[in-house]
Amino acid sequence: MLKLNPAEFWNLTLRDFAIKLNAHSQEREAWERVVRLQTYHLLFPNVKAEFQESFSPMDVWVLPSEFKEAEKKRLEKERRANELFARSLGFTG
Repeated sequence: MLKLNPAEFWNLTLRDFAIKLNAHSQEREAWERVVRLQTYHLLFPNVKAEFQESFSPMDVWVLPSEFKEAEKKRLEKERRANELFARSLGFTG
């Protein structure tokens, strides 16, 4: 929420509104990162030792700005898993 009263809102130019909206989005993302990191640190002691090395804050929560990066990582892991599975069955490619 931008916390503008109606008079402030209607006195904004389109440019000013865009600037306020962008600043609000940045503040929200910074807050989301803080919450995600806190959650990560709360969960970390409960993660099995064998998974702690690869456990990251993105495993807890993928922020909207990170969707593309997370999808690339997921597809790469899936490709590697399929490759290992094919090898285990004797198929090489």
